[in-house]
Amino acid sequence: MLVDSVERFEEIDVNRALEAKRRAEELMQHKRSMREYYEGKIALNRAMARLKVKNRH
Repeated sequence: MLVDSVERFEEIDVNRALEAKRRAEELMQHKRSMREYYEGKIALNRAMARLKVKNRH
């Protein structure tokens, strides 16, 4: 696996991840271009991954 960054589960702020999830969903709904849609989708995936990791620990 090749990654750009790593976060330890202790460093994940649940409130910040939830806010990022909300913003990403909003960006996807109000997209002005396909690029904005995909940027929102990437941000949503990142926020969901953080929440998933935090919930496992």
